Amino acid sequence: MSEYSFIELTKHSNKLLKASSLTSEAFENAKVLLLKKLSIIPSHFISNEILIEAYQLTKDIDKNDTIFIATAMFVNGILWTGDNVLYKGLQKKNFMGISNTNGIRAILRQ
Repeated sequence: MSEYSFIELTKHSNKLLKASSLTSEAFENAKVLLLKKLSIIPSHFISNEILIEAYQLTKDIDKNDTIFIATAMFVNGILWTGDNVLYKGLQKKNFMGISNTNGIRAILRQ
């Protein structure tokens, strides 16, 4: 998880709370449990090569998402996003390191 993910989580907390149907207290507890399970990857750990590759993928979609894509690439992981434009744009480019909520649900059902 990029250190910038905290900013995104805070920025979208109200939307996430509403979508979760949880009480505020239950939502905050779930957030704490989730954050305990995540590792923060400082952006300076990510090589320029990966950053450039991530930028090439995102520059015509949303270059502000470059660091999130670079972090997913750095850990060889999957970025879970609700950003449909980013998701569809990267799918068109055959980038496999991204999923939306439906994709995560499918993974969890396996």
